[in-house]
Amino acid sequence: MATNAPDVAANSTVQRILATEIVWLTTLLVLALACVLWLAQTASTSESGHRLLLPQLALVILIFGQTGWLLRDFNPSIDPRHFYPLTPALKEI
Repeated sequence: MATNAPDVAANSTVQRILATEIVWLTTLLVLALACVLWLAQTASTSESGHRLLLPQLALVILIFGQTGWLLRDFNPSIDPRHFYPLTPALKEI
């Protein structure tokens, strides 16, 4: 049975959004890798811990940018009864 559903991936708006996300994530990945190299170089040449704070902080921010910022507008569209099911054990409580 054939359906006449539109091809969402062919939509130019969706393609533009995906391209933006790919560029964003790729940029953050490259920066995170550079930060790891910076952290490794700083850790091997420095004996003081305070010099490690900046690359560690930058790495945490970059990792958050790849995950937390990406899902900032996430709104699950599932019925709450499926997300929080009421099991027989919970009914007894």
